[in-house]
Amino acid sequence: GSCIDRGSWRDTSIGAHTKMDNLVQVGHNVVIGVGCLLCADVALGGSATLGDYCVLGGKAAVADHVSVAAGTRVAACSGVTSHVDSPGTTIAGLPARPIALWRREVAWARRAAAREAGGAR
Repeated sequence: GSCIDRGSWRDTSIGAHTKMDNLVQVGHNVVIGVGCLLCADVALGGSATLGDYCVLGGKAAVADHVSVAAGTRVAACSGVTSHVDSPGTTIAGLPARPIALWRREVAWARRAAAREAGGAR
């Protein structure tokens, strides 16, 4: 099951129409906006804030005291370690960054690994 921690200095709040999958951890004092989707094994650190209509893929995490703007999409297995201020952003990786940048970094790493192994692609 999922776990929702009780707030210590403010209430932990989950907005209307928010959907939470199995094994979601919601830390103390977290505020989740309206209509968010939290896939399996998501973790929200204490006092994190999610804006309305955010989507977090499986095993994604948001660090303590981090705010995520409305409409943000977080790719699976990503870690949000700093504030996301631009609404509607899609981010990926650890630390999470704009997905276009993350894709370029992954492609570069694969090419570098192939060159190192002697089979340039």
